Amino acid sequence: MSARRREEALNVNIARLIVPFEGEAEGEGWSVRVLTETLGLLDKPDEAPDIVVEFPGRERVMIENKVDEPGGVLSLKNQIQERLDRKWADGSPVRVVVGLLSPVSLRDPARAITEFSDDRFRWAVWFLDGEDRVRFPKRGCLEGGVRDFRAFLDRVSTDAMDTSELTQSVREAISEAARILAGDAKAAETYPGLLCQEIGEQTFKMAAAVMFNAVVAQSFIAANHPSIPSPTSQLREGLSQLKVLETWKEILEIDYKPIFTIADELLANIGGERLAFDVLQVLFRQASEIAQNPHAQGLVGRLFGELIGDRKFLAAFYTEPSSAALLAERVVSRLEVDWADVEQIKQLRIGDFACGTGALLTATYRRIMERHRTLSRDTERQLHKHLLEDCLFGYDIMPAAVHLTAARLAGEQPSVDFNRTNTWVMGWGETPTETGTQLRLGSLDLLAEEITPVLFGDGTMEVTAEGVTQTEAKAPAESFDVVIMNPPFTRSTVHEGDRLTVPQPIFAGLGNDVETQQRMKKLFAKQVSRARHKPTAYSGQVGLGSIFVDLAQEKLKPGGVLALILPVSVISGKDWGNTRALLSEHYESIEVWTLSNVEGSYSRAFSADTGMAESLIIATKKRGKRPTTRLSAQYVMLLERPQREMSAIETARVVEETKNIFLGDDRIGVTLNAGLSREVVGHPSGLVNLDLATTAAGLVADTLTFPPLTQPVDLPMTLLGAQARFGPVHRDINGINQPSGIPRGPFDVISCDESIRWEAVTYPVLWAQDSASMTSMEVLPDRHGVIRTDFEQISADRIWEGWKPQAGARRYICGATRLHIRMDLGSSDRLGACLTPKQSIGGRAWPSATVQPELTDYPDQWDKAWAVWLNTTLGLIGRWWVANRQHPGRSCLTVTTLGRIPVLDLSRITLDQVANLADFCDEILHQTLLPVYLAREDETRLQMDRVVLCEILGLSEEVLEPLETLRNAWCDEPSVHGGKKRV
Repeated sequence: MSARRREEALNVNIARLIVPFEGEAEGEGWSVRVLTETLGLLDKPDEAPDIVVEFPGRERVMIENKVDEPGGVLSLKNQIQERLDRKWADGSPVRVVVGLLSPVSLRDPARAITEFSDDRFRWAVWFLDGEDRVRFPKRGCLEGGVRDFRAFLDRVSTDAMDTSELTQSVREAISEAARILAGDAKAAETYPGLLCQEIGEQTFKMAAAVMFNAVVAQSFIAANHPSIPSPTSQLREGLSQLKVLETWKEILEIDYKPIFTIADELLANIGGERLAFDVLQVLFRQASEIAQNPHAQGLVGRLFGELIGDRKFLAAFYTEPSSAALLAERVVSRLEVDWADVEQIKQLRIGDFACGTGALLTATYRRIMERHRTLSRDTERQLHKHLLEDCLFGYDIMPAAVHLTAARLAGEQPSVDFNRTNTWVMGWGETPTETGTQLRLGSLDLLAEEITPVLFGDGTMEVTAEGVTQTEAKAPAESFDVVIMNPPFTRSTVHEGDRLTVPQPIFAGLGNDVETQQRMKKLFAKQVSRARHKPTAYSGQVGLGSIFVDLAQEKLKPGGVLALILPVSVISGKDWGNTRALLSEHYESIEVWTLSNVEGSYSRAFSADTGMAESLIIATKKRGKRPTTRLSAQYVMLLERPQREMSAIETARVVEETKNIFLGDDRIGVTLNAGLSREVVGHPSGLVNLDLATTAAGLVADTLTFPPLTQPVDLPMTLLGAQARFGPVHRDINGINQPSGIPRGPFDVISCDESIRWEAVTYPVLWAQDSASMTSMEVLPDRHGVIRTDFEQISADRIWEGWKPQAGARRYICGATRLHIRMDLGSSDRLGACLTPKQSIGGRAWPSATVQPELTDYPDQWDKAWAVWLNTTLGLIGRWWVANRQHPGRSCLTVTTLGRIPVLDLSRITLDQVANLADFCDEILHQTLLPVYLAREDETRLQMDRVVLCEILGLSEEVLEPLETLRNAWCDEPSVHGGKKRV
């Protein structure tokens, strides 16, 4: 039997590899202890954990190691369960145990420790989450080298921290302070203006949170500046509004403007010393408790993040922490930097021009710091200072948001002093200046400028060590290595809802009046026209999200990384075509991440409370002129949004250009390369089953395949827009122009009822969707048009008969028709298309459609044939594939995108086949169909599939079995069923 390295010796060597810089770094005051086979650490002093890593201010991590050989996994699992039942010698629970499986080759005593770094390890972690024991990954193990494992330990020590008790006590303190503030008339009058929020409970909570952050920061500033009293000493000596304001004024003369300026104004605007005392008493007591906590160094950043991220508490809905971690990890992994070299890192410039509460900048900070910490821990404090002073740039129009960004970043290393930050509040609307006022557009002022003035006195300025304030935000062209943003989605046009009365909703924020909004609109148009790059991403139909893409394009250097959170409609929406064109022209290595929401536990959003599906876009800006070809992006469809930062980062690590993504033994998503261009037709966002993508893409490309059949099926296809005309948008029927209030359409659209039946009206209209009553392919008009007083008969006839918009226009607007196509298909809807008993105007939910008259002498047959096709399984899948799937269980099209739907090319089949399809339509016209998410259980739909494909089109019945599989897969897609269960 050959010699084998003893387990104790193996553990010692592994410990030296995973933390090679054990001990206290000279002059840094930061230490990591690594203990191997040490007795006395647990409540049972005779038991010795294999390895224990103690991170200052974070959770202590126990590692149990076994050689990866038969029986090792089961033995390790049992041992870990026993460890989680233990307590440390000080009585605190063992919260984190990592199970490590070391390769068998490490048993060889002849191998030197330096050779271990090339080996592959496997591991999983068990940790306590409240009363629950959580295993990550749920099944199987993660895999990587020594550096990967070292980084995992670093992040698990943070992610598994239990801050719930402290966070709850902070919530209670802030809530109590907010309750006191709510009784102050002066605060009620001034706080909405200071915080740019409407009066209410959330405003007072935000005010209390801002002041609390300042008190916490004061406790750490006092440690570096002897002249500044600590909160504990001020609490002991007696608090007063005046004394605290004097202290904060002294701090403002040193630095920390983004944290203290707005807090100072909030405190100064409490209308009475007694009220101020009561508020300060609550906040100072809680801050003192944090400062006295031995783990405060690691708690503050985490605490601020949890507090700000609690949507129910502060109502500051921005990016979910796990989403921010995922995006930041993918971004930082692209940077070509020696992460051990502080000088290289400090050259980075990372910008967020809509920084909100700082989630993305903080996540990027952590991803950079982790890489450095696992290579060179001794300069971590120095790097923190450089990141805040030199590397991270945040811009926003909300003073409280910029305050929170600065507080979160400073809170990552609260005891480290710094001389300036690069976080600014940007003017929005009519903004005061030293000589009067000037119109501002927030960060968009930087679209064609490199330097722009910022608000004075609102927690905005870059601050030097000498206390000199710079009232200009800087963003030189092509100077950023990373631009990472979750920009606002406000549109410049609104067609519905309460905001119809807002003339320019894109500019209406922060109390701008109508005149100011109009002036901002003109300035905005001028700024857009000054953009140096072409094409521009901006579209007024999608609003601010697209113009921030242009801003990023202006500021990113060649080779820089773009990272955005945008509505999923950016992937295929017609109005986002400009953005896709910009990406095609200027970027490469594009990734598009979306969520499928298999479990239905939350929406398909990466942000909190947006109510819509979102995508992560990551791309690298091209260096120099490179030939532009049809752009292919890597689409990554996650089954669920990662719930923790730990799982988000591991997800980002394991994604490769493979079909299925696994964490351990769990499939967490799929990947697919697909097109991304201005005129993209169809997309895999939110997809679960890749076979669907194969078939759906084939429907568009006229190369239909049915997995597992290997040969394409001979089925001629085309896009509906190549052979059909569509009716007007509903605003041309009964719309009203905003903000003038002048009618746009010639009709008032009125409901039909018993007194006015659809059979007796001059202008029948199919307008709304009623899933309960619309159960068969024939649908009755539900409304009728009455000509408005200010319109003549000719205007109504134009809508009824159709028109060509202008000379040379390609799109002919059809009039009243029998065929109507469902615009927004929901899971409870039954019909992709319908027929009315006689010609009707197609309205909001059911635009009109008909064949181009030059294509056939039998237009009624074509319309019926399309009505049948669009309700078959393939018809529904094709429509779903090309639609915007932004909301759960809904696939949405517009009048201008209906033409993307793939349909049977009726010009390439026989006249008899077309006639047979029309006759079949008449046969089943009144048969009941089930909701589309139950298509696999719908006997009528199954009959339609069989008759259309096999009896009329002559395909072999061999296609029915793979079609059944495909139908089941489609019904299982979350974007189809929307969380509804099968009956």
